[in-house]
Amino acid sequence: MWLAASAHAEYTVTVDPESRLPPRFELELPAHHGNVVETRAAQFGLSSQVKAPRCGSQQLVLAEPGRWTIPAACRRVEWEVDFAAPPVDAAAQRSVAFARWWLITDQTALLRIAGDGAASTLTIKTPGQPDRVRYVPSSDDAPEFYALGGVQETTRTVCGVRVRYAADDLARVTQRGLIDAHAEALAVLHRLFPSSATGPFADELGVVFVGNATQGNGAGGARSLLVDYALGTSSDTPDTFEQDVFFRAILAHEQFHQLAALHHSDGGSTWFGEGLAHYYGLKTMQRSHVRADDKAKIWKLFVDPQRPVTAGLVELMRRYAGGDQSVYPLFYQQGATFFAELDRALQEVSGGKKSLDDFVPRLRSNPDGTLPNDLLVALRAVGGKRIDELVSRYVGH
Repeated sequence: MWLAASAHAEYTVTVDPESRLPPRFELELPAHHGNVVETRAAQFGLSSQVKAPRCGSQQLVLAEPGRWTIPAACRRVEWEVDFAAPPVDAAAQRSVAFARWWLITDQTALLRIAGDGAASTLTIKTPGQPDRVRYVPSSDDAPEFYALGGVQETTRTVCGVRVRYAADDLARVTQRGLIDAHAEALAVLHRLFPSSATGPFADELGVVFVGNATQGNGAGGARSLLVDYALGTSSDTPDTFEQDVFFRAILAHEQFHQLAALHHSDGGSTWFGEGLAHYYGLKTMQRSHVRADDKAKIWKLFVDPQRPVTAGLVELMRRYAGGDQSVYPLFYQQGATFFAELDRALQEVSGGKKSLDDFVPRLRSNPDGTLPNDLLVALRAVGGKRIDELVSRYVGH
């Protein structure tokens, strides 16, 4: 589904991998626009990578980091990007230059008209190739990731979604089974959301794989995923294999985030969104066709009902909101354990007729991390008093 033509700003990027010249970005402005353009890097705790923005031959004036003033008569802004060098850390979400291709993150590389939060499109122009059009998310949507230039690509259709896979080493990623792992995760998680998503490009997904010397990581976007996989000496060494088992959980975690955002279900609070995504990452990993003992090892790193609980997740959210970053890993561990125990209670009390899967589209917390009363009522109708016991132990008030 395409965005309808409108008075909103639209983007073009020109890339020529043969020339090795960096991509050139353009933003077509509507007739009436504000006087400031900005990136949304600060919104994600990042720094802008926009370089030398200009209107024609006139350089834009830097108002503050990541924000520039534009003349009222300006109709097109052009700029380049100050790319970082490899390796990629998906968590850092930086735009990175490789030998013949470029990884673009919209937060650091795309200018927006301040105050115009609408979604838009990015037209990719490459000499000798048809133009390609990609989604640019609205300012309150998840980020977006693009692989431009001579990147290796392949395409699959999974559950009606056209998935574009791009990789720094497509043969290696394919041989390691990472594309199959993602397709399997998408198929499993897609069933949790009963209605088809609507909106521009809702039936398209881009997945970018980039190797990293350390443990893999990931980031979920509006219509894309960025994942860095752990490099090893070969695909069958024990260390690399174990990392790939964990990587399946990471892939599914980020894919859950992307599907939830597509269905306008952000979780409501940080602990809830991350804990739920991580549980479904682990649950999806458990369903994969890899050795049971390898899956169990990864599962137990996060889900452990015997682990002492020193503070409820609501209290941990208060500390996190107050600047205590040390509690963040507990959103994954304690959060995933809560959802695992909740899922088990629903299945056991219902005799296998119900599970957490049945509640996924409506699962969310209040912004302060507490659980809405209507959700608690629905869960109690299946799980009885065990729901309150679990909420008291893991979530608190």
